[in-house]
Amino acid sequence: MKLEELKQDLSLREEIATLKNSVNEHLELFLEITQLDKLDFYKYDFEYNNYSFDFTVNRKTDTATLTDSNKYSIVLKSNNVILGKILFDDKIKSSSALKMVISLLNNKLLTIHNLSKAFKSDDSNLNIFIVSNEETKAFSKQIQSDVSTLFNANVIVTNDLKKITHEIETKNSKNIIIYTVSDYENIKKDERLLNSFNDFIIVYGPNEHKISLYCGNLNIQHYISFDEYTKEHIGDLILETKNMLLNKFNSKNNIISISGISGGIGCTTIAMNMANILSKRMPESNVLFIDLSHTKAISNLFLAQNPLPEKTVIDLVNSDEFNIENNLENGLVKIKENFYAINGIQKHIDKEYLDKDIFIEKFLNYLELASKYFSTIIIDTGVFDASNLKTTIYDISNEIELITEMNLPHISKLKTLYSLMKRAGLKEKISFIVNRFDARSSLALNDVISILNITDDDDKMIFNYKISNDYLSLGKYWNQCELVSNMDENSIFVEEITNFLFDKHIIKNLGFKKEKKSIFSFFRK
Repeated sequence: MKLEELKQDLSLREEIATLKNSVNEHLELFLEITQLDKLDFYKYDFEYNNYSFDFTVNRKTDTATLTDSNKYSIVLKSNNVILGKILFDDKIKSSSALKMVISLLNNKLLTIHNLSKAFKSDDSNLNIFIVSNEETKAFSKQIQSDVSTLFNANVIVTNDLKKITHEIETKNSKNIIIYTVSDYENIKKDERLLNSFNDFIIVYGPNEHKISLYCGNLNIQHYISFDEYTKEHIGDLILETKNMLLNKFNSKNNIISISGISGGIGCTTIAMNMANILSKRMPESNVLFIDLSHTKAISNLFLAQNPLPEKTVIDLVNSDEFNIENNLENGLVKIKENFYAINGIQKHIDKEYLDKDIFIEKFLNYLELASKYFSTIIIDTGVFDASNLKTTIYDISNEIELITEMNLPHISKLKTLYSLMKRAGLKEKISFIVNRFDARSSLALNDVISILNITDDDDKMIFNYKISNDYLSLGKYWNQCELVSNMDENSIFVEEITNFLFDKHIIKNLGFKKEKKSIFSFFRK
């Protein structure tokens, strides 16, 4: 084994070890949430098609396993790939926090599964399409042979890009196209398709400036001449192309995701008004609001004035283009000159499509193009969870605003969620907004401190922002399906959201702002 390959294998093994530690930590959280004393974890052995005992997690010192007495189990799987099983003795109650832990476990185990199958950048969900013609047939066969040994992927050679278009758009997987071209006219005929696939395409051709320049005009990232081809280089290019979508967002564009600790907490109301206030306070900037909640989108009533729009975010993303005029016919709504919104889903059957890989990739592509036009993009993600779509959005967001309340159910969930978010590396992005902080059901400060087990030595959860229970304004205009930020700019609700936007420097132009005090400000040391 070459030294470089050895280093890569060691790096991947270290990554797997880190992931396994994370799995153990998530199983410890599973115990805390369910109040079980211990559980057994069984990994799935693909070679022998059965489960094998891996380890036990205990809340007590007893290390005996449950293998002879367990009564209950949960099978862990992702995309129909069985990954493992949890065994335990007592019944447990389902909860959103528990579902989130299981979802995170599935994601970690799937990553371990993919990395473990081979230490050569293995990915079972990867499809590599090699487009060939008569002149490049032998070269394409060589690529197929090399790529097949580097990746555990579906490697398909075709002589027509059009034949694989439908498969690329509908597959629930990662797709990369390696396009081989012999001359300028050969590549010109596929101009439209190449332009639409430019995010995940690699082109090999002759060392001709005209073809290279043409690929650059199509925004194709990689054009490589035949004589520069090596097996190692194509492996690196495929890895780079796979990671490109998540790494191409420009930090100068604000992407803000807003999530609620649970449904009905005011997440959409805050997100819509926040976007509207931004568009008013920054008239020189364009603002986009996107509703990605998994339930029927109430924002359609307020922003589009249409509870059942014919086109939604799914139609818009599948249109494969960013063009304001055309997008207005496919789910984009112009609220005013510098404020646009995208219709959320209304059909229950659309919910599953939001988490498909093909939608996520197209959505990221649309966001990348939209961010060149909109200086701020606010995404209402609905209830915070660990679905594929939402974890992707959290990764690319500059800010994550988590909406909660000060009552017992929400604060209890918050402690678990915050712990998970810290481990996911999202801590620095998160701000907590306490909605309706002065409602009658709100807990006293001392009670919150007790529930969260906050001490001087802990990493404190600091709630810097609060929104009053301004029902007089909100209730009145909610029933009329009007944004309170349009109807009553002097309301307490609007004032406190505006203060938040100034404090976070999301509103860039300086102006008069009232002093805001945090209900938890004394936590700061």
